Amino acid sequence: MITFETHDELKNFLQCDMGKSSFSPVRFINVDSLDDWFEMKNFLSTLTTDFIFLSDYCTGDDTFPNLRKLRNNLQQNTQTVCVFPLSEYLRVNPDQAEPEIKLFLNLYKGETYSFRIYFLMYRLKSFFLSLKITDPRQKECVLYDGHDGRLFIDDNSKVHEI
Repeated sequence: MITFETHDELKNFLQCDMGKSSFSPVRFINVDSLDDWFEMKNFLSTLTTDFIFLSDYCTGDDTFPNLRKLRNNLQQNTQTVCVFPLSEYLRVNPDQAEPEIKLFLNLYKGETYSFRIYFLMYRLKSFFLSLKITDPRQKECVLYDGHDGRLFIDDNSKVHEI
């Protein structure tokens, strides 16, 4: 996980990151306030070609999205997009949070990618603090707008609060 002390640091990182090739195009961006969420959503709209809403993956009266179908569609994607509101789904299904995040993190394998898949997350700080990312190529996949607190990553890829 990479933590940023200011919104501007995060935005600068995302702008620079757009031009780089990466082994994983997936970026989870966590924010802890509604104002920050709206600010990041507006900013991401300048970087993306489209927004993908989980509600588009619900069928009939089913209120839960079909995440397998979303992953299949994302694997065919070659454009920079933003997906939300995955954090709300994970809050309702906390047992699925880590497996689902890891499925998205491992969605792309074996190549480098120049497009990005942004997941704008809201108030999942405690979850991301407990998430252990063991693949160093995925270090830049989880971004935290931590201007309200400082985090660091130890040698075992475990995230801690200061």
